[in-house]
Amino acid sequence: MAVSKPFKDNAKKHHKNRILEIVPECCSNVYNQLPSSFKPPKDQWTNLAGVVMETNGAFLPVSVATGTKCLPEAQKSSWLVSDSHAEILAIKLFRRYLLEEIHLQGQTGSSEVLALNSSGTFTLRDSVKLHFYTSCVMCGDATISPTPVIPSTPKTERESPLSKGSNPSKRRKLDTRTGAKSLASDILEADTLQARSWGETGSLRTKPGRGPPTLSLSCSDKLMKGLWCGVEGGLLAPLFHVPVTFASVTVGGDVHVESVTRALITRVKLDRDWDLDILISHGDGFTYGKKSVLTDTPSNTSLLWVRSSTPGLSPTGNVSNSWRGVNGKKLGAAKLAPPSKVMLPICQRAMLHMISKISPDFEGISDSLALSEAGFKSLYKTWKDQSEYPKKKSRFMSQFKGWDVKQSKKAALLKTNDSK
Repeated sequence: MAVSKPFKDNAKKHHKNRILEIVPECCSNVYNQLPSSFKPPKDQWTNLAGVVMETNGAFLPVSVATGTKCLPEAQKSSWLVSDSHAEILAIKLFRRYLLEEIHLQGQTGSSEVLALNSSGTFTLRDSVKLHFYTSCVMCGDATISPTPVIPSTPKTERESPLSKGSNPSKRRKLDTRTGAKSLASDILEADTLQARSWGETGSLRTKPGRGPPTLSLSCSDKLMKGLWCGVEGGLLAPLFHVPVTFASVTVGGDVHVESVTRALITRVKLDRDWDLDILISHGDGFTYGKKSVLTDTPSNTSLLWVRSSTPGLSPTGNVSNSWRGVNGKKLGAAKLAPPSKVMLPICQRAMLHMISKISPDFEGISDSLALSEAGFKSLYKTWKDQSEYPKKKSRFMSQFKGWDVKQSKKAALLKTNDSK
């Protein structure tokens, strides 16, 4: 007997409402259960983000993070986490979780989320769906709204009207700006033209803020890239048969669903063969968020939590699954401690060291913690170049104004550093 279309539609709507309610709750519960020492003072705010796994009807938090900061370009290092915005930390922690599951599969022959292919690479099990959550709109293009948002009842669902294969809608007049600077504006010399870019949609943007400059892309851009090119990123791409993506993105606070949809989907001029539910959870939401705390002072620290930590993967032998970070490293670390003792588990050095436990035969990888910065960068690139991901990412990002500006600035900076 065929199932009627109204029944299917009702079931899909019910499932989206479950996502809208349960996914933010999963992340908030993890945060609330951690000690008060992991949370900012009452006069400071932060953002919350996380990845939640759905399997066999159950929702389980995989990674949870808070954070609002990003290191200046001059301070970036393979020992440090340069981008500590909550959304990016949550994704990086999710990648750590995937590495742990690969390691577990190698030790026990099984994984709750991954299946081993005949080629030796992995895929996400068909029974597993991944959901992304952020307590407020991600910085960059998603913050540019067509009109001020009128607050509505908390937990009211608003979903993207798009299905796969939909065409982008026409640009509308904007009256909301973003503090994230457009990379394309670097081409413009006139101040008036540069000012206009604050409200221009579709552009690649760097992180907002008044501190020293950074080339780190906004969270809107990074999440968009992950959805289209693979959330596993270039570091894990050699280990996966097909890209990993999210089934839904839930955004907390009062924000236009059209703006988030544009930032993640419709500004990309490519066909897609995958679905994404974009859901908006209205209301104050996160207890320590900017609107709840009513302060303009962001917290300098970040929180990192991951579902599990497999013994044997940490270079320090620490199997904790929660950390506090500041300035891209562990909070409270001794000033003169060696980098390997203060690095967070998701910095480039720590992640490549974890991969060395999975692929010990890859040339030079066992010495990843002992290499110079230049030597490590070379090894890091060689590892990632095993897959098509770097070329795929470059082709994808080149459709946006400003990508060539970022690449040329990055190359010039690397040349300057190498000459020192």
